[in-house]
Amino acid sequence: QPNGGTASARNRGVAEARAPWTAFLDSDDLWDPGYLASQLALLAASPEVDTVLSDVRYQNQRRAAATLFEDPDFLAPTSLSAMCRGAWGLPSAMVVRTDIVRELGFSARYRIIEDTEFLMRFHVRGHVCRLNPDRLVVWRRPEGEGADSKTEDRCEMLAEMLSLVDGERGSAEDRHAVDEYLYECHRTLARELVDSGQLRRARPHLLAWWRARPGRVRPLILYLRSLVAAGPSGPMS
Repeated sequence: QPNGGTASARNRGVAEARAPWTAFLDSDDLWDPGYLASQLALLAASPEVDTVLSDVRYQNQRRAAATLFEDPDFLAPTSLSAMCRGAWGLPSAMVVRTDIVRELGFSARYRIIEDTEFLMRFHVRGHVCRLNPDRLVVWRRPEGEGADSKTEDRCEMLAEMLSLVDGERGSAEDRHAVDEYLYECHRTLARELVDSGQLRRARPHLLAWWRARPGRVRPLILYLRSLVAAGPSGPMS
C-alpha cells in the first residue's frame, strides 16, 4: 500500500492478522530469541490481560538507566490514571489481543503519539495491561535521529488528546482520573496560550480551568482579561 505512516501500516497489518494476538515490531528495533514465547506465556497464565508490555534495553540513547523499566522517567501504562499522568509504552514491546487492536485501531491523525493515543482509548474502554520484566527487546535509535526530528504544535496535540478523553469520559471506569486529566489539560493549554499571546484560543480553557477549581482567582482574572483584550468575538490576539 502507499506510505501512509506508522498508524496506517499497523492498521493494515492488524486487518490481515489471523491469530488471536498481535505483536508489533518497528524496523529499527530488535526482538531477542524467546520474546514471543515469554509474552505469550504470561498471557496464557493471565486470561484477564489484554496486552502485555515487556522490558526494553536501550541502544544509542542518552538515558538515565539501561532499560525502560529502570528509567526514572518511565511511567508504566497499566491504568487510565497512569496514562493521564504521562504513561506510555513502546509498541515493539507489546502484544495485544487482535480483536481489541482491530476495533480500536491507530489514528492516522497523529505522527508521533499514535501509540499513546491508542493506549489512552484502550484504558478508557477498561482493558487490562500487564508488565513482563523480561528484557527481550532492543529499542534502537539510529545516530542523528529521534523524536526531535518529528515536530508538531504542542498545543494542537494537547487539544486533540483533551478532545479524545473528553469524548470518551462517559464510558471511563475511573471517572476521577479522567476529570483530573481534563483539568490538567485545560490548565496547561490556558497557560501556554496566554503566554504566547493567544488569548482568544485560551478563553475556553481558562473558563474550564476556573469551573473545575472555582476557588482559584488566576484563571478567572485571565479569562476576564481575554474578554477585554479581544472582545467576545474580536480577532485572535
